Amino acid sequence: MKRLLIATDNFLPRWDGVARFLSEIIPKLSKKYMITVLHRSFQANLSNMTMSKIVRFKTFNFQVNAYNPAKPSRKVIHQYVKQSDLVWAQAIGPIGAAAIRSAHRQRKPVAAFIHSYEWDLVSKGIGSRHNTKKAVRWLVKKYASHIYNKCDMIMTPSLEVAEIFNWMKIHPDKKIIHLWR
Repeated sequence: MKRLLIATDNFLPRWDGVARFLSEIIPKLSKKYMITVLHRSFQANLSNMTMSKIVRFKTFNFQVNAYNPAKPSRKVIHQYVKQSDLVWAQAIGPIGAAAIRSAHRQRKPVAAFIHSYEWDLVSKGIGSRHNTKKAVRWLVKKYASHIYNKCDMIMTPSLEVAEIFNWMKIHPDKKIIHLWR
């Protein structure tokens, strides 16, 4: 059975679009893959999920837009990537980005699912000064382009999102995965 590493900065018990998506897809994927999930240190009852392992990382003591970023260990992520056949990032928060970089360095297949535009989320959570938001948005866009270009495939919920990523010169193959039909 192939080993799938899912790197996510959002997971249960927090209930958002990413957590909902993962809670529905992991049971289906577990029929074909041994799954390890890397995520922030949420304590949750995950008994209904079939995973071989759950790895939790501590979080920083500050928030950005009601979100405490994780403090992932690059060494730990490197080891789990090394043990995996496929890496699947659910965003480019600290865990997702570290897993993408590690998979790229180790020449492991890596895919990312786009749930939102990180540059919009981060800039909304930073101060109220127009110039600060504009600068943060620009920096996060550059960072997103750099990280997503290390992927082998980008999954997007719509053609519009795929076109925005093409316009940003994000080159990996893009697959449209329509959600909630």
